[in-house]
Amino acid sequence: MTMDSPLRMQVGSLPVTSGGSAAFKESVSTQIAAFQERWNWLISPLVVPVGLEVIVRPAPRTPAAVLHDLDNIVRDYLIPGIVPSFGTVTDHRWTTDTEKLKLSGSKLAKSWEPMPPAGTRVGVTRYEVWRLPAIEDAPGFVSVALVADVDAAGDMMEAADRRIAEWRETILRKAR
Repeated sequence: MTMDSPLRMQVGSLPVTSGGSAAFKESVSTQIAAFQERWNWLISPLVVPVGLEVIVRPAPRTPAAVLHDLDNIVRDYLIPGIVPSFGTVTDHRWTTDTEKLKLSGSKLAKSWEPMPPAGTRVGVTRYEVWRLPAIEDAPGFVSVALVADVDAAGDMMEAADRRIAEWRETILRKAR
């Protein structure tokens, strides 16, 4: 299901041998460009803060000593290509010319003060990364989704936890 989603970038399998990082970085760049070509009409310009959701499944027989740290996968391989390519912002206020708003006398500009530090303008608001177990005779992969992060309502795992808790409460109510 993850591999077939047109809304996710499939950037290949993580490098497991010395010197494999360059080829993986090239694959990331190629997939970012393909995703942009397919979806640029919809996502350019990005006017909402963006988070990343990443799913990693290592290739079978990947030695434990070679398993990548999940944070490093995102920070070393994905963010350096995604942030400049998509122009991701960390706060919706960065998508508006607040100086023009101030000059127009808009009350909105005043309500947006103070602005976040300038160093936080470009980036992602958050990222979530999960590792699935390897599957014998199935390739490893890294799958990435850009997700709107406008309301800080939590991640997919929190949503799943809420649904499970609701389901549990329903079952317990019915059992009484």
